[in-house]
Amino acid sequence: MLTAVALAGCGDSTTMYRIDGARGDFCVPHSVDITPSRPGQSDVVHGGFALRGRCREGGDGCSGADGLISLAVMDQSDFGGWRFVDFRADAYIAKIAVSRIDQAQRLDATVLAIPDPSEDGAWFIWRQGDSPRQAVEGEDELMAACSFAAVHRGYICNRRLRGPDYAVVYSFMAGERLPTSFASQDKRVLDEIEWLRCE
Repeated sequence: MLTAVALAGCGDSTTMYRIDGARGDFCVPHSVDITPSRPGQSDVVHGGFALRGRCREGGDGCSGADGLISLAVMDQSDFGGWRFVDFRADAYIAKIAVSRIDQAQRLDATVLAIPDPSEDGAWFIWRQGDSPRQAVEGEDELMAACSFAAVHRGYICNRRLRGPDYAVVYSFMAGERLPTSFASQDKRVLDEIEWLRCE
């Protein structure tokens, strides 16, 4: 619930957002701002923001670095972590990791994909430590949740990560195969957010 306000110090077509714990404010162009409005806020809007990516869930060239669909930036306190030990034992993701391990597919030496029974073609991607095993436990990290989108002939993935002084949730077109590495996509997302700082 946020009113898009044009701010002189932030540019003619941007809204300034202030996130607790972040260094400085973020100036977000209206052309990519998809944050729900917050009536009553003026000058600087307090709280996170959301952006539309260049890829609108499909189309030619919508994969890899150009496949960003959307992202949301928020206070780091909203990031609970995605290690197996961070989930309560009765949490859906933890229960699926344990109960569906016999259906897991090894994507590479340290990455497992575990099917999500709630949706056809949906997978939870887990990165294990240095010793691959047929179980998810302890410090193993949930890297992404991905679903196959037949209309786009590829996977759409959602990922959370911690930035330098904020947290991010983003979605992207991953292509025809489940991803095993997120470093280049993470860097691209963080670079885009850093570019939005009003400094």
